[in-house]
Amino acid sequence: MSTDPKDTLTVVFVTDMFKDTRNGVVTSARRMRKQLQKQGHTVRVVALDRNATWWNKRKGYLEEIKKVDENFFPVKERQIPIVRHFSERQYFQFAKADKKIFNEAFDGADVVHVFMPWQLEKKAIKFARKKGIPVTGAFHIQPENITYNVSQAIFGTNYMTHALYRWLYRRFYQYIPFIHCPSEFIRSQLEMNGYEESAKLFVISNGVGSNFKPPLLPRKQYPEEKSTFDILMVGRLAPEKNQKTLIDAIPYSKYAKDIRIFFAGSGSDEEMLEQRGSSLDRPPSFDYYDHKELIRLMQNCDLYVHTATIEIEAIACLESMATGLVPVIANSEKSATRQFALDKRSLFETENPRDLARKIDYWIEHPAERQEMSDAYAHSAEQYRMQKSGKEMEKMFHDAIEAYWKKPPRKSFFRWTAR
Repeated sequence: MSTDPKDTLTVVFVTDMFKDTRNGVVTSARRMRKQLQKQGHTVRVVALDRNATWWNKRKGYLEEIKKVDENFFPVKERQIPIVRHFSERQYFQFAKADKKIFNEAFDGADVVHVFMPWQLEKKAIKFARKKGIPVTGAFHIQPENITYNVSQAIFGTNYMTHALYRWLYRRFYQYIPFIHCPSEFIRSQLEMNGYEESAKLFVISNGVGSNFKPPLLPRKQYPEEKSTFDILMVGRLAPEKNQKTLIDAIPYSKYAKDIRIFFAGSGSDEEMLEQRGSSLDRPPSFDYYDHKELIRLMQNCDLYVHTATIEIEAIACLESMATGLVPVIANSEKSATRQFALDKRSLFETENPRDLARKIDYWIEHPAERQEMSDAYAHSAEQYRMQKSGKEMEKMFHDAIEAYWKKPPRKSFFRWTAR
């Protein structure tokens, strides 16, 4: 196996989901695959296809998939009672490992990259090691997301989140020698919880696409050129994202009657948020936008607000910045997103609607400063472009391959048995 960075690779992505773009991990995986393909690499994907359940009844279904994407290897859904009900509310389904599919997908592969710490990926690691293929992985599941959704009282206890980090390490990540961290924040969390005992941690942004850029024509200005001040927030409508803080902030603004909120996304909190926002002069808009529509919305809004208490990176915030939107971000110690703020004008006290309203009013009342910072934020987003992330991911793969062939893991590497 060559480790020359100039050589192209055959990479296998193993991830429970790859088709539902409402899930952030799916979006990141699809974009990274596309970027690596642009760089000349072959990227196979092992992931869930719910229709795979009907292989025996739908003759030729697998052949139909291969005609669309010859490098997609579908596996069946893993149905977990009770858990499935809650996971689907977060737009997530689990996939079932299949040795036959692994054997086909891993044949001739240079490296296997896993995205989630669940059964499919766990068995994929074991199978890859038996086949003599290096493995890398990504850290996309933030334990704080779990504790926050179970109980906000539990979320406030550091020992519980620490226990979850250590559980994920013992169960899964101790067997991955190269880990992709989407932000410096999550790398620091892994370091604090001992992940460097067995892994090299690579900070690589999930990447901003080249289509996210400022509009060709200047944005229309409120109140001279338009009657509304438009605020955007993108992301899953879920408790830890705290969209309610934005809704609650509007009545405290001097310009409440003219503010419109656009929530781009869907999720379990949608009905609650709609009811909460119904009393505003201009009730919020809730919708799911395709790629082009989202860019157009970003280019026409006036401000981006990110209220999440917990965030592993928030690529949507970076994308909005790339279009020239000035952000106002929750200054949460459990969120990586605050690192994108260029100064205190773009930070507000977490879960404090009054402070958020003050920051919104500041940017409304200082349009010249907002225009100046629009250019600054668009420039700052350039360091997170997809092309750079693709090159960094490529380097991680080559490093993993080189390290593997210098010192292949012992057979006793697996102290657990994948069931």
